[in-house]
Amino acid sequence: MVILYHLSANTYFLPETIYPIYVGWIYPKNTPWKHKFDAYLQTFVESGLCRYWKKVLVADFMKEMGETLHHNSQQLVRSLSLQDLQGAFAIYSLLILTALPVFLLEHLYRP
Repeated sequence: MVILYHLSANTYFLPETIYPIYVGWIYPKNTPWKHKFDAYLQTFVESGLCRYWKKVLVADFMKEMGETLHHNSQQLVRSLSLQDLQGAFAIYSLLILTALPVFLLEHLYRP
């Protein structure tokens, strides 16, 4: 089952997941009970049990690591400012200032 978001005339947009939930079992070829297990696996995924189990596993792992999960329901979206991008501008300026003398030296000492 695929849940479609933002359905348009010719395009389907799906939500991006960082840790997708893939459920699968390996059976020998021509296994007679495969279709029965597939129905149960699909039911687990559709009912949200796999997502719940993933959430429990991640919470247990975070607890073992000594970190806490912060569920902030109100995330503020703001535009980027110069302070946010000053590192990128500094690196860009440094690279331009390095490339300019190299470019001039190449054109001065052409064979």
